[in-house]
Amino acid sequence: MHFARNGDVVWGTGINGKVDPSLHRYARLDVRAVRGPLTRNALMKRGIGTPEVFGDPGLLVGHIWPRSTWAPPEVPDRVLVIPNLNDHSNTPSDLNPLSPRSPLLKIIGRIAHAELVVGSSLHAIVLADSLGVPARLVRSPSEAMFKYEDYYYGSGRSSFSPASSVSEAVRLGGEDLLEWDAQPLLGAFPLDLWGKSE
Repeated sequence: MHFARNGDVVWGTGINGKVDPSLHRYARLDVRAVRGPLTRNALMKRGIGTPEVFGDPGLLVGHIWPRSTWAPPEVPDRVLVIPNLNDHSNTPSDLNPLSPRSPLLKIIGRIAHAELVVGSSLHAIVLADSLGVPARLVRSPSEAMFKYEDYYYGSGRSSFSPASSVSEAVRLGGEDLLEWDAQPLLGAFPLDLWGKSE
C-alpha cells in the first residue's frame, strides 16, 4: 500500500505494518477492496473511504485453478516450509525450505500437493488456503504481524495461532481450512478501468 499515490485504484492490497506511515504519501484513493479490516481502519482514519470488501487476490488462485488442476511434483511434500523472503537465509537448510524466489508455478504446484504448508511467507499461506491445503503461519523475526493479522481477520479467522517455530507449526498442524466467499472480491474488481462493466 505504501507504493500507492493519489488517484490510484486499490483492489485487494494491504498495509505492510513495518513501513513507516509517513511513507504512505496518498490522500485520495479509489479503494474497491483491501486485504483486511486493519488496512480498512488505517485508511478510514486517513479519511479515505474504504468498503468492507476483504480478501487477498491470491485467494482466487484456487477459485480459478483448483488443486486438482496442478500436476504433482515427483515427490510431494509431507511438510512444505516456505519462509518469507527476509527470513529465507536464516532458515535452517535441514528443513529443506522452498525459496520464495522459486518460479511461481513451481511454488503453486508444490503447495497444491503438500500435506501441510508452514512458514512466514504470507502468500504461501494465502495460496495454501486458496487450494484447501492445511497451513500454519510461523512468526517472522523480520516481518510485522500487522499484515498477517490483517489477512486472517479479513478471511474471517480472528482466532488464528501463529507458531513460534517450524517444529511447533508441524505439531499444531494447519489452521481451520478457509471458508471464504470469493464473490465480493471478484465483484469489486475494477473492470471499469478497461472500459468494461459486469
